[in-house]
Formats: sequence, C-alpha cells, structure tokens
Amino acid sequence: MHFLLTKKVERTIIEWYISIILELVFFRRDEFMRIKLAILENDVNYLNKIVSVFSTKYGDKFQIYSFTNPELAINSVINDKIDVFMVDDIFEIDPDKIPERCSFLYLVNSVDIDTIRDQCAICKFQKAELIYKQILSVYSENA
Repeated sequence: MHFLLTKKVERTIIEWYISIILELVFFRRDEFMRIKLAILENDVNYLNKIVSVFSTKYGDKFQIYSFTNPELAINSVINDKIDVFMVDDIFEIDPDKIPERCSFLYLVNSVDIDTIRDQCAICKFQKAELIYKQILSVYSENA
C-alpha cells in the first residue's frame, strides 16, 4: 500500500511540475513572439481607433505602445526595445535617434506616397489588414 501511494504522489508531482513548465514556456514564447509596435500619432481619435483595431485583430502578434508626444515615444523606442516605430508624418523624427534594431516608418495620408524624408511610408487610411502586412514587411526587412 505504501508503495502505491508513493507512486501516485510521485506521478502527481511530476504532472504538476510538467504543467508549470509548459505554462512558463508558452507564456514566455508568447511574450517573445509578439512584435513591439510603437505608434506616434498627432490625431488622438485615429490613434485610439488603430490601437483598438490592432489590439482586437492582432493582439497576439503585437505589443502596442501609443504616443502623442515625440520625446516620450523616442524614449520608449530606446528603453522598451521597440521593434517597429510608426510615426505620423506631421512629426519629424531624426532617424539617427532610432536604434538600428528598430524598423521605422511614417504614416501618411495618401496611398501614393511610398517614402517620406528618405523613410518608408504607409497610408494610414486603409484596411487594418493592409497596414498589418506592411508592418510585417518592414519588420522582416530589418530582422
């Protein structure tokens, strides 16, 4: 009887240990797999909408940081190790302040603009899916 109880306890401990390890591995995997996306936007309404849409549709893909203040945004890009930095073209950001590991692009009002200030540009007034694909494209070029 004592032998069976010990085996049951041992099996329970092993199962518990395995479940804890799996939980930690999957939590860390999700944390590391998410792209850190910082958005600097002058229009608060647009900023709230894009953050809401991206959080809903792509919350498992992105960890989103949103800003209306350029100094705070740049500090976050540096300190939080942001992967992609999207900036409203109303702001002039010195690309030299952006770490090399961080992809940088401007949000513009027209689909006809591909670059601005020698940086990649994407139209902010298009379907979220298209913006998402363009972000992934820019991110993959720098990865």
